Amino acid sequence: MIRVRIKERKEKKFRNKKLMILFIIISLAFLVAAYNNQYYNIPKNSYKYAEEYGTCYKVQVGASPGAGVFLPSKTSSEWSNFINNHPASVTLGSSDYDGDGYDSDQCVTGTDCYDNNANAHPGQTSYFSTDRGDGSYDYNCDGSQTKHDPILCDSLNFGWSFIEGVIPSCGATGNYCKPGCGGCSIQTQVCH
Repeated sequence: MIRVRIKERKEKKFRNKKLMILFIIISLAFLVAAYNNQYYNIPKNSYKYAEEYGTCYKVQVGASPGAGVFLPSKTSSEWSNFINNHPASVTLGSSDYDGDGYDSDQCVTGTDCYDNNANAHPGQTSYFSTDRGDGSYDYNCDGSQTKHDPILCDSLNFGWSFIEGVIPSCGATGNYCKPGCGGCSIQTQVCH
């Protein structure tokens, strides 16, 4: 009976230690998460969009500060102080970096899916033969790459040569033909 009680006490102490360790781990995880939500850590030679207190900036960090920049944003005064007195190695850019009138979708209210090209923005109706700068042809920010001419030619319609039987991918070339599939010429598939 005594041995059973001693064993039960040991098991209870062990269980309590496990619970205490679990509590400490969970507490540390919450502290780290809270800490990370109060600051931006931006490595050298990179950028992040930082949005706090109703303003969003593209914060670019050059090579000079060795390990990057720690941008405080816990309070509005910390944020304002950084914005007004940032290190020389830091460049603050507009949340509309490419100047097309649309804020980057990296900001909460932004809708520009690629803020490094003024031609890429919501509602873009033009088509382009080169990618927007990151390999994508999604110039209108709808999440897809829409081909301008997605059909093969036939007796009534312009289209890509049915002899090749392939509709070129965005930016690729192919034979584009008049109705009846005659009078073909090499053209580039444009997309948005």
